Amino acid sequence: MSAPPVRDRRLSIRGYTAMEVVMAAGLFAVGATGVLAMQRSAISGNSRAHRIDVATSIASAWVDRMRADAALWTSPDTKDTTKNYKSRPLLKDIVASGAAPWITPARTTVRGENASFDINGLELPAGVGGAADTELCVQYRQTWVTPDRMMRVDVRVYWANGTTQAQTPIADANGVCNSYTEPAAGSSHRDYSSIMTSSLIRGNF
Repeated sequence: MSAPPVRDRRLSIRGYTAMEVVMAAGLFAVGATGVLAMQRSAISGNSRAHRIDVATSIASAWVDRMRADAALWTSPDTKDTTKNYKSRPLLKDIVASGAAPWITPARTTVRGENASFDINGLELPAGVGGAADTELCVQYRQTWVTPDRMMRVDVRVYWANGTTQAQTPIADANGVCNSYTEPAAGSSHRDYSSIMTSSLIRGNF
């Protein structure tokens, strides 16, 4: 079999032109940009899902704390404050009438009564962590359903949004939670995101 002409051999080993390289690089850049955008969106979604999951667990734990507190509420008698809700640390803040205010628990050294939590849902009593560690905060409010017998408890867990929405620190330098701020009417700007859960609690009688 005879060898191909010299001209044909030169064409067979010919490389890519500059235009072909530029087009290939452009296609690669477009594809890479799409992949990076999807990855960033996935990371953001996973982060938010993690916060919601942790916040839901914290809210459920706080409802359980109040339910356990109510197990020692043995009488609706308001005359004897050692036997009613007024003696219970987590139930005593209910108001007699009107709109119940949101209450941010004080940061103390006692576990089970603090509002500050880290990103993994670990409670941060006073002396443990601070503003840099505090990622989620708790507030609650209590409203009578049946006066002196049954109350509704709402628990809200909130966290600061990212810098694209003008992040507000969730806590001060000592780790004390800042108050939750509602977005203005008609505004999409939110300093905080939150989840809320509710439960009915009654005395042990």
